[in-house]
Amino acid sequence: MLVLSRKFGERILIPQFELTFSVVAIDGNTVKVGITAPTNVSVYREELWRKVRMDQGAHLALAGADPVTPSRCSRCAAHSREESSALG
Repeated sequence: MLVLSRKFGERILIPQFELTFSVVAIDGNTVKVGITAPTNVSVYREELWRKVRMDQGAHLALAGADPVTPSRCSRCAAHSREESSALG
């Protein structure tokens, strides 16, 4: 893992993926990070991504599909779209 220090207003760029992370506020031990990404890239907080994955896995298990491969879910096209947009 790469660990970088940034001050208020400074940014981290990942130009190959058109990503920009900006420190937009610091309040005590809380840092607010702004993320600029292409519209086809989904950005999640970790706890929400885990919930999405758990929900997809539960749905896929009911459908008899492989929970590791959401695109195999024949009953719910939305999961296929969510997965492909989340993975970019």
